[in-house]
Amino acid sequence: MRYRWHLILPLLFVGTLVLAACEDELTPIVGTERPYSMYGLLTGESDTQTVLVVPIRDELDPGDPDAGIDAVVRSIDLTTGETRVWRDSLVVFANGNFGHVFFDLFRPTPTNDYRLEVTRSDGATSYAEVRIPADPVAVIEEPAAFNRLYTQEVVWSGIEEMIELNVDYQVRSVIPGSPLTTITIPYEGTYDDDKFRVRLALTEDRFTVFDQLPGGNGSLSAIRMRGFAVDQQWDPPGGRFDFETLVEPGLFSNVENGFGFVGASVEARVSWFLSNEIAQLVGYEAFVPDTTGDGTCDPEDIRCNGGETP
Repeated sequence: MRYRWHLILPLLFVGTLVLAACEDELTPIVGTERPYSMYGLLTGESDTQTVLVVPIRDELDPGDPDAGIDAVVRSIDLTTGETRVWRDSLVVFANGNFGHVFFDLFRPTPTNDYRLEVTRSDGATSYAEVRIPADPVAVIEEPAAFNRLYTQEVVWSGIEEMIELNVDYQVRSVIPGSPLTTITIPYEGTYDDDKFRVRLALTEDRFTVFDQLPGGNGSLSAIRMRGFAVDQQWDPPGGRFDFETLVEPGLFSNVENGFGFVGASVEARVSWFLSNEIAQLVGYEAFVPDTTGDGTCDPEDIRCNGGETP
């Protein structure tokens, strides 16, 4: 089954933060007049934006879900001035606690600045400001060889950082009748000279692919790189993003007069394929798209869709 990750990322983000934030062992926030903690993500890849809002109390108390929440959530497009009021939804978690996840139906505009604010009835307000990243553009460099080890660089412009960066190799085993299989390898990149660069170790990855491929050998159909370009706010302690860091009060937060984190992201995604000549030099078998013998292309093959994922 294929998952449209760009649609469920905001829910995964908020859900994971909620579960971590609601763990019983977390120390309650005390001795502060800040009204709220906020955890959310604005993304141009979904038409639904979500944010978890947690009123700050002197003690950790799941409270009464029927009591509601004293909070109004608004998003303001600081570039255009458009203001939207979000709706509340009550979410019950596995441990029995509940949380108020506010949502609104719209897509943030790339490169625009947004302010997300939560206001109490007495006027106390917590807020965060983010900039939606520009739509990423990728340039696929030609493969290069050194001591018979092949690499290939993908150069992204318009972004400074990517999270959840993965490379998918679409391959077929040498076993007759085998379907196309996607094997995913996590990657990291570097930002320099106004570009975000990812260097694929094609030869080394081929060993990883064959280790997971039935038959231990096969052909390469296509390569896909995917991740999420994020705004400059994503600069956690130690340079490593993880949910446990985000939910520690005061350790990593971009919320003014409050705690938590509100991020912004845009999906980065590009697909391409190697020539059979290069693929065989890397160590793959020659790839034949037509596996049916009737001249038609396998609809699962990325090549049948102009390089895009079906």
